[in-house]
Amino acid sequence: MVLREGVRLGDWRLVERLGTGAFSEVWRAVHAVLGHEAALKIAHGEEAIERLVAGARAQFGLEHPGIVAVRDIVVSERPAWIVMDAVRGPTLRRVLEERGRLEVPCAAAVLRQVMDALEHAHARGIVHGDLKPENILVEIEPGAGRGAQWRVRVTDFLIGRPGAQRAPAPGGALRPSLRTREGVGTLHYMAPEQERPGGAPLDARVDLYALGVLLFEMLTGSLPQGRDLPSDLNPAVSWWWDHVYSRCYTGRERRYPSIEALRADLDAIAGGPTWGELPSQRRPWPARPAAPVLAASRGRRSARGGRTRQLSCAHRRAVRRRRVHTVIGLLLLGGALAVGMRQIDALVRAPWRASPWRVQPVARPVAAGAHGRLVRAWNKGRYRVHVLEYDGQRWVYVYPREGNEPVRVLRVNRPGFVRSGVCGR
Repeated sequence: MVLREGVRLGDWRLVERLGTGAFSEVWRAVHAVLGHEAALKIAHGEEAIERLVAGARAQFGLEHPGIVAVRDIVVSERPAWIVMDAVRGPTLRRVLEERGRLEVPCAAAVLRQVMDALEHAHARGIVHGDLKPENILVEIEPGAGRGAQWRVRVTDFLIGRPGAQRAPAPGGALRPSLRTREGVGTLHYMAPEQERPGGAPLDARVDLYALGVLLFEMLTGSLPQGRDLPSDLNPAVSWWWDHVYSRCYTGRERRYPSIEALRADLDAIAGGPTWGELPSQRRPWPARPAAPVLAASRGRRSARGGRTRQLSCAHRRAVRRRRVHTVIGLLLLGGALAVGMRQIDALVRAPWRASPWRVQPVARPVAAGAHGRLVRAWNKGRYRVHVLEYDGQRWVYVYPREGNEPVRVLRVNRPGFVRSGVCGR
């Protein structure tokens, strides 16, 4: 059957095509008797119908403001279709194509709404498995310019309950779970374990991996490439977001274990860094209160001149001592900074035996670069320095400012070399 405007499918009349995917089409339709508007997802072919049924079984019964509800399914006719709530709004993919990337507060608001929807599904044993901008619908209020005023809804659940059997095939036999099939999901958003046919049962962590890709795409307007961090492509992004992205876009065992753990880090970002703040976020020193000796000397000046002179002299000596101490402190601080900058340069230029740090030059560990947790990152001159934690050890990667290949990789073998606690850890 050729689908076009005005075609009837059962009691539904097609009004407008909303989207087309690899296995199905989505149409806005109106019920011929009730006049009720809904969205029909229509599938052609047995494989497409099988996926349609699996997704409908996963999504049916999930009543949440952030999830598109499935109301009915028809598989006795060809083509088959499911009936879903109609959402008047574009997909997140279309929003990103129009805007390029989202502002950081907007991306954070969208991410939180998607997390709320996924958390509701995960609590009921449901895994999405195909989270991507095409499966996120956005209802934008008129004149709204920030994500907090958007209503985000997730649709097209693919996996359902990991390990559960799928709906009966047309011949009546039960098919194996989606987890045993190869190529389930969309390539760029698939966790590594999704690409292994017949592997361990999938769990909520596959959705957390996709959330990392989604976050990177919203903040930068592009997909992750290699070891790029969001702040490398968008200067408005702080390294706190780099940390969140790195904890999502990593191996299964090092990934956030749940939405709750991810939300804890997002709450820390919203509250601001507790220590190790960025220079632009540091608060100025509070004003020093007036010296009590000076106040006392002013109050007694007219009454007792000799005592006033003694207090004034004491105050001047105290002021001189403070100035001397301040100058000495600044000189010591400047010396420490100079030594620190020389040590950073020594990582790149000086011979290893001359380096003041107890580090070991090693061949670049692929596992640490790909799956290590970013502890801290900063720029120094012509270089970018990243500190990663992997397998209980700290690694220092030194990159050129305009490149992605490290010029030095070092393993730290002295406890306390890198301050722990950055990024709230």
